[in-house]
Amino acid sequence: MILSSKASMLLHQRMVAFLRSHDATNSSSLQQNSRIMGVTGLTFYLIVALLPLYALIGLQMMAVGSVSVPGGVVAALSMMVLLFSLFVLVDATIGKLTAEIDELSEHVLSANNALAAAETKLTTIATQDEQTGCANAGHFQREISRHVSMCNRFEYEFSLVTIHIDQTAQVIADFGMQSGNEIMQLFGRLLCGTLRDVDVVGRVSPERFGLILSGTPESEAMVIIDRINGLVAQFYMPEDRDLKFTTSSGVTSFHGREEPAQLLRNATRALELATTDGPNRVAFYNHPGSDPGAQLVAAQA
Repeated sequence: MILSSKASMLLHQRMVAFLRSHDATNSSSLQQNSRIMGVTGLTFYLIVALLPLYALIGLQMMAVGSVSVPGGVVAALSMMVLLFSLFVLVDATIGKLTAEIDELSEHVLSANNALAAAETKLTTIATQDEQTGCANAGHFQREISRHVSMCNRFEYEFSLVTIHIDQTAQVIADFGMQSGNEIMQLFGRLLCGTLRDVDVVGRVSPERFGLILSGTPESEAMVIIDRINGLVAQFYMPEDRDLKFTTSSGVTSFHGREEPAQLLRNATRALELATTDGPNRVAFYNHPGSDPGAQLVAAQA
């Protein structure tokens, strides 16, 4: 799945680069045709202005007797026919260029729309887990960094939780990988639907999710975990309705010293401790009320 995401991202990056190049080419052609049309239009108006001028010149030549009347009329008419022919030619050229510009404008608009759609798709690939629609591991780590920065700049706190369904491995072993993937998709939708918009849900490993609970101390994180566990308890497998689903979680928070990557490792270590004590457990890393020498404290959910 990771390889597929990377390949899709590379493909869309190439598509965006191609569309930008195509858009630049169309824009250049459009600008060039606009300049040609401007010059042609100027020639058109110049011809229109010269038609009466040449007629007046022919009449003036006849008036002063420099040419005979028939010769002057013929010269004036010949010049007017020539100018009229140029007028028709320029008018046809303007019509053709106008059609080309309209067509190029449609191509540019279509390319811009395709580029916007490709960039949106690229952003989705770069930030979302392909299977669940939650934040992927890389984007989730960036969100942890953002929340740590908020703690350093403002009076702000958050809890970081890693959580998994205890029975995932059993589901995969008994009913296959497809059933395991369906459980992960359902769990991801449940987490996104349960938490607030200011919180972040990310898939940090194939069977584990991470939660950034904004403005939430560790004590309140327990309330949210209990609510999630109660909802997960309603999951069932049609093939085995006796199978009960529970979750285990690891919880930590920012204490002013940890790096963002360390925070996620701390929450993961807490989850590992919780699972060693059995299913349906919660463990805290560096819990404020614990003995400083005992960094991991386990508690039943």
